Amino acid sequence: MLIRVVTALMLAALVSFAAACGGSSGGGGGDSSSSGPSITVSSKKFTEQILLGEMYAQAFEEADYNV
Repeated sequence: MLIRVVTALMLAALVSFAAACGGSSGGGGGDSSSSGPSITVSSKKFTEQILLGEMYAQAFEEADYNV
């Protein structure tokens, strides 16, 4: 059980780090709107999967995605 918790926390840290590194570099179509691209996060109906889905959703929201 402890291994799953540690794995989930490390995955959340990795997702947060990856989201923080994916900033805008000025390239693209010049769209300057404040809202980012829309994505959908889904999960299975298992406690661990629900938690992982929520962590992904929060990480994407912090990176200015519409979740």
